[in-house]
Amino acid sequence: MELTDTDPNDAIAKYNTVLTDIVDKHAPLKTRTIVLRPKPPWFDKYLKGLKRRKGKAEMRMRRSKLHEDKSTYKSTLYKYLHSLTVQN
Repeated sequence: MELTDTDPNDAIAKYNTVLTDIVDKHAPLKTRTIVLRPKPPWFDKYLKGLKRRKGKAEMRMRRSKLHEDKSTYKSTLYKYLHSLTVQN
């Protein structure tokens, strides 16, 4: 590719066109559809905190495999599940 013009604006425009064509050829744009759903009114900060504690207790139980961690996980799980049934 040889440029006979000496105008820098033409050279930049040509560069951008060629670069855009190459990028479109190797990595074409993809469109995605994102569905925005409203948050359920019953899932409040309290439930979110319980869910987070349950997850942390589960990870601790899985890593350590100790009986006390398993009982802590079970108690937080039951507390979370009970709170879910009370909320709905």
